[in-house]
Order: sequence, then C-alpha cells, then structure tokens
Amino acid sequence: MEGAAVLKPPPPTPEPSSPPAMPSFQMAPSFRLVGLYLGTGITAFLALCALLVVCSPGLKGEFFQGRLLALTHLTVLGWVSMVIFGALFQLVPVVFEAPLYSERLAFAQYALFLPGLLGMVLSFWNFKLGVPLLASVSLTALAFLLFIVNLGVTLARAKSRSLTGLFIGTGLFYLALTATLGFFLALNLGFPYIVRRDHLDLLKIHAHWGMAGWVGMVIMGVALKLLPMFSLAHGFSTTPAKWAYGFSNAGLIGLALGWWTNPGGGVLKAGGVLLGLGAACYLYQVRLIHRSRLRRMPDLGMRYSIPAFSLVLVAAGLGLGLLFLNPREGWRDGAILTYVSVLLLGAFTFLIVGQLYKIVPFLVWFHTFSSQVGLKPVPLLKDLYDEKLGSRQFWLMSAGLPLLWADIFFNQEALRLAGSLGLALSAALFGWNMVHLFRWRFSHGDR
Repeated sequence: MEGAAVLKPPPPTPEPSSPPAMPSFQMAPSFRLVGLYLGTGITAFLALCALLVVCSPGLKGEFFQGRLLALTHLTVLGWVSMVIFGALFQLVPVVFEAPLYSERLAFAQYALFLPGLLGMVLSFWNFKLGVPLLASVSLTALAFLLFIVNLGVTLARAKSRSLTGLFIGTGLFYLALTATLGFFLALNLGFPYIVRRDHLDLLKIHAHWGMAGWVGMVIMGVALKLLPMFSLAHGFSTTPAKWAYGFSNAGLIGLALGWWTNPGGGVLKAGGVLLGLGAACYLYQVRLIHRSRLRRMPDLGMRYSIPAFSLVLVAAGLGLGLLFLNPREGWRDGAILTYVSVLLLGAFTFLIVGQLYKIVPFLVWFHTFSSQVGLKPVPLLKDLYDEKLGSRQFWLMSAGLPLLWADIFFNQEALRLAGSLGLALSAALFGWNMVHLFRWRFSHGDR
C-alpha cells in the first residue's frame, strides 16, 4: 500500500560453527594390528620404569653413557614411537577416510622393529658399539622406512588436506632424517671418524630431530584433531597452530645448522628461540581449544593432558637456559638430563597416558560391543577400567617425577630413588588398567 512503511525481515542470525564431526570407523584397520603396537608400547613403558628403579644411582654425570643411551632409546622408540605407530595406524585412515595402504607392511615393520629395538637397547646397555649395534640400527631404520612408505601412501590417498595431515607428514620427514643420522652415528661409534664432526653435537641434532621433529610434529598434529573431538570444542582459530608449525621448523633448521657449523654461535641460539616460540604458539592454540570446549569437566584422559602441555614450557625454559646461560660443567650435565627427562618422561608421557585412557577403552568397546548395541546390555566405556586407579596413578606420577627431576638436577640419590619408585608404582597401576581393558577384548573373541 502506498505510503505504508515497508517491513523488512530481520537479518538472519549467524549460526555458530558446528562441532567437529565424529569420524567414521569403516576405514579403521584391524584391532589386532593397532592393539599389537599399543600393547608393546605399554609393555616397554613398564620395563622402562622398572629399569629406572634398578639403575637410578647411575643417572648422573655425563649424559653419553651406555645405560642412559639405552633408557633414552627405550623411551623414544619402545614407549613413545611404538604408541605413535599404533595410534597413527588407527587415526590416519579414520580421519582422512583412506584405508591403510597395507596391514601386511605394518606387521612386517613390527617384525623388524622389535628385534632392532631390543638389540639396540642391549648394545647400549652393555656398551657394545660395533657390529651388533649397527645391525640393530639397520633393522630399526628399515622398519622406519616401511612405516614412512605405508603412512605416506595412505596420506597421499586422503580425500582432503588439513593442518593435521601437514604436521603428520612433516613428522614423517623428520623421522627419516632422524633414522638416517642415527645410522651414521652408530656407524661412527663402531668405526670412528667416518663422520668428521663432533659426535656429541651430531647427537644433539639427532635427539632434537627425533624429539621435536618426529614426536613433536606428530603430537601437535594429532592433538589438533583429538583435543577438540574429546572436549567437544569448535569455532576456534587455528592460526596459532600455523605459526607453531613455521616457528618449530625454522627452529629445528637453526639448531641443526648451529650445531653443525658453530656450536654456541648466534645461529644456534636463534634456532632455540624460534623453537621456543613454536612451543608457545602451540600452547596458545591449546588454550583456544580449551576455552571453546563444551565439555567443561575434564575426564581422566584430559587430566593427564593438561600438565603435559605445562611441562612443554618447563622443557623449553630449560633448553633456552642451556643455550644462553651456559652453566658450569658440574651443573651442565644434570641440566641436560633434566631437560631431556622433563620432555620424555614428563610432557610426552603424561600426554600419551592421557590419550591412551581415551583411545584404548573406545577401541576395545567398538571392536567388542558395538555390534551388540540394542540386542543386549553392553558396558559403558567407564565400566571397562578402574577410573579411581587411574586417578591414583596420576597423583603418583605427579609426585614421583618432580622428585626424580630435582634429584637429577641437584644430584641427590635418595630423591632419585624415591622418584623412580613413585613412577614405577604409577606405571604398575597403569599397566593393570590396560591389561584389564585388553582382557575385555580377549575374553569376547575377535571379529
């Protein structure tokens, strides 16, 4: 009607971003494959904690010792990497909707990797650095090659590209670098002067490519997918994770160039700062995810994950202190051992234990009871393990590890034994819970 006010509809209210979609498990590999790797990794963790109690008086002085090298490789390869292998075999096909390229290749990898790992640990433990060590390293390197090919082809077949895939793919690249340099370091130990560089400087490059490159990149990529899924978080920016990716890679390049050309120079220190900035950016990314979560009460798995990221800051501070403060010889070795143990036994172990309390119960429930839903009563996820036991384990780890670190740093043997015992007891509770979980699967057969 002429002269009447024209009523316009109100502008549509912008819809919030939808929560992350739950993945489909049709592409998942067999439980037998994933369980084999996860179970072996958990067993390696139990063995590691028992050995820490046995040889805790020797955790002092120069870090280039046979038993310390044995424990470090048992941690990185037997505990951390074995669990990562199993988790990626499960996660990558599910998240990227591409079946694993070859389960047979994954089983062949295990057949090479386990004897190689055992041989390497025994060689370092007894400080036999000739042919036995080189043969063991060759087996693990070949196993790494099979893994890189298997995961690389699977990622290449993915229906979509994502930041998680970029982190995982970059982690595979650093795994190849770590394995290659590790092979030449083992060759140089048995047949000296093949690599005409300071062996300890090359060892530092090898360690950081393995810890921050291989393990760190994979953990950042996987956490970027799992943390939002488990906490029902959505609508957050991923820009900090992109900055973390750039800074971390620049830092690893700077550290490698610094140790290769001029240890103690400006390039090395710049690399350390950049790597620290990468860690800080990723921790800010975790904070954004945490703030946007819908599930407010942290469950058992998330309780372990929260201190893990805090310990990354502690490790970064120790690492930068070693680069810039250059502590006296008497303090330097203890600071290096503390830095490595905070990262491996603290940040990585807390995070992996927390995620295993999420992943293993779901895998057991899915492969055992999902087909029975609606046909008969089935247990809930929380019924598959003892959450109170897991809580006691958390407090034992939280009390034991600081004692262990304080003793390594200040060289107080009584504290070291108490810390090792606390960690061993917490590992025993963890092992009991994991055995109880796997028993549900074994007692109900395989499908």
